[in-house]
Amino acid sequence: MTINNATIYDQHRAHTKRVSACAILHNGQHVASVTIAYPKDGAGRLYAYAHWLGKPMVRGHANGYGYDKRTAALSVACRANLGTAKGSPTDATEALFWESLSKDGGEEWTNKLLANGFAVCRVC
Repeated sequence: MTINNATIYDQHRAHTKRVSACAILHNGQHVASVTIAYPKDGAGRLYAYAHWLGKPMVRGHANGYGYDKRTAALSVACRANLGTAKGSPTDATEALFWESLSKDGGEEWTNKLLANGFAVCRVC
């Protein structure tokens, strides 16, 4: 059976055109994932998902114009996770991940992770 590669790539782009996904690595190991679902228009609601592998995923959202909605949405999601029973970190690396993303002080989310020893690899 032959698959038309142009068709399958077009289908993939159509299904993922408003999504970005990142694998978060620490010391070369995949420890977490971050996924951003973008709105159809610039002012619509953007959703951000953070997932430390082996723990429940969290979600936050942001809407409007004029600021970094990705960082704001991740901050909302991760702040809600901190201090809850389901969000209690089991080690210092996990705690650093949640704490890095929970702050929204004007620095882009990827830079906060990079500054704390994580690698951010875009996969989609």
